[in-house]
Amino acid sequence: MIGEIDPRVYWRMTDNWLELTIRFLLPDHGGRGIKDAMSREILDGLYRAHIEIASGTYAIVEVPPIRVEGLSPAR
Repeated sequence: MIGEIDPRVYWRMTDNWLELTIRFLLPDHGGRGIKDAMSREILDGLYRAHIEIASGTYAIVEVPPIRVEGLSPAR
């Protein structure tokens, strides 16, 4: 809605977890400190609720071993 300025959380399911996007207004200066404090409070709340954050990492493409033959090194 145009003109809506209340804080809002948007939820989105991804392939391996839940993504939350938070929209809120900040003053012109000091936003970094506010975002840092929010992140720390969120992580602390997850820790106290015994909720762990994890993500899987997979090798999609691997490069085969490369053997170089030919000229000997310059002296």
